[in-house]
Amino acid sequence: MLYELIGVVRQGSLTEVREFVHPIQFHPRRFPTSPANLPPCRIAQTVGSLVVKNGGVIRGLANWGVFALPRPVSIHQMRHTHGHYFVMRYDASAKVHQDVRSTLRLEPRMIRSAHVKLGDGKLETLARFGAPKWQESRS
Repeated sequence: MLYELIGVVRQGSLTEVREFVHPIQFHPRRFPTSPANLPPCRIAQTVGSLVVKNGGVIRGLANWGVFALPRPVSIHQMRHTHGHYFVMRYDASAKVHQDVRSTLRLEPRMIRSAHVKLGDGKLETLARFGAPKWQESRS
């Protein structure tokens, strides 16, 4: 099935935001074991590698940037007013999707994540979605 993940990561220092905007390729053996040690770009990379290792396919990844949250949110004993948004579309089984949700739930820097199943599983319907948009210019 095709799923869309919209994640909101807590806003950190400027270097964390830059790392998230311009992710760097990391050697797989150098991953820290604790999710708390992951830079923001590795949150998306960790989810992506989880999907790919279990037979899924990443269809698109978009960075939406830093925006104000609709309302202040308290999570992990911190109060957040802004967050760094990203969107990932992927094809995976229901079991892999559940693993992705569990992994993001344990990540201390995630403020929110929303998961949506797109389409009805038919190829004609799924082909219409395309990649997620970065930003659309308004004229």
